[in-house]
Amino acid sequence: MRRPWPVWVIMLLTIPLVLSMVSADDDTLGSIEDLSYPLPVGMWGARSMVLDNGQVLLCGGISDDGHPTNATFLFDPEKEEEDPFERVDDMHHPRAGHALIMPTSGGVYAIGGYENRTIDGNRTDVTVANIERFDPANNTWVLFNASMITPRVGLELMETSNGEILALGGYDLTGMGIKTTEKYVISSKLWISSGELAQARVGGVFVGLPDGNIMAIGGSDKVDGMPTASTEVYDRTLSTWNTGAEMGRPRAGCVLITLDEERYIVAGGKTGKGVTDTAEMFDHKESSWSDADPMPAPICCGSLTADERFVYVAGGTFNGSVDARVFLFDIEKKKWRDSGILTHGQEDPTLVTVTKNRVHMFGGSDGTKAFNGVQVYTPPNEPSEPFVDLDQIFMIAIVTGIVGLLMLAFFLRRHDK
Repeated sequence: MRRPWPVWVIMLLTIPLVLSMVSADDDTLGSIEDLSYPLPVGMWGARSMVLDNGQVLLCGGISDDGHPTNATFLFDPEKEEEDPFERVDDMHHPRAGHALIMPTSGGVYAIGGYENRTIDGNRTDVTVANIERFDPANNTWVLFNASMITPRVGLELMETSNGEILALGGYDLTGMGIKTTEKYVISSKLWISSGELAQARVGGVFVGLPDGNIMAIGGSDKVDGMPTASTEVYDRTLSTWNTGAEMGRPRAGCVLITLDEERYIVAGGKTGKGVTDTAEMFDHKESSWSDADPMPAPICCGSLTADERFVYVAGGTFNGSVDARVFLFDIEKKKWRDSGILTHGQEDPTLVTVTKNRVHMFGGSDGTKAFNGVQVYTPPNEPSEPFVDLDQIFMIAIVTGIVGLLMLAFFLRRHDK
């Protein structure tokens, strides 16, 4: 007797498809739009600081003419429908490759970088040794004749527990990395030598540890040099650097993510064998590294900002080309996702999280000229949590499909008898 196929067998076969549709909700992309009002001038590698009043200070970088600029703007996110940019007092020195810091004592300090001067009729790049302070109360810069001991480009700044400003890393205009560390004492307006790294760390990252010390991670001895996997820890009491726990692989040009006071992730960058998508997590309590969730794609030298939910990375490069993708790192889930395509790729844009769930990307470059555009990225809405973990969903789908096929084969065999 010929029997019809049971309807419930067909239903079993549709379950994997339904579950796949449920899991697909987690890959929703964010939205990207161009702001109606661009920057008044192109700015590539400008530095930014969110002020206490919610406005964003933007200064320096490479301008339209291909040289460092001293242009300074305030961006007001409350005026996006009008003209949100106000040009204020320009810096005393054009600066590119500089760094900003807003210490607890107040104001915003611009330190380091280089400018382009005309010397004997020729345009020449020179490092900037002086520092200057922006006063948000009157929107002006004050220049201090407190010259750095070793002027540097591409440096990082960190505030010590007693309010001093520590200048870390960087390189000179020949591209050679700088190993010396120096600190600026705000009260006396003087620079003091403060130890020396065992190895220069161009493209490395620095992170403040919960005990008040500082960890230097990766980098290379010069621009485009061979990356290292080594780390060093700065003893703030003795002003000395000591060997730290080595990473699993060398890297330079990576991004740094702080999960909490004890755990930090480095991701991407160059390894010496090309650009990588790998990531590693450092546990301060264990003083050890372990593999972490890899990035969606290899990326180097991406710009980074963060809010309470996500870390955002954009504007990096891969094998010499500017990458137009936006990568999100979910802080709670410790997972990466590929979450949007910029309207145009931007190398070294200035990323700022001005308001919750909105990231502004100012300027940048296609590798040859500075942009004045501003792109606004809105991350995807948090997907509703599935009733089981996504890995479990895929496993259920596979098992259900196999069971369904076995049952179908069984009834087909009986049907043919």
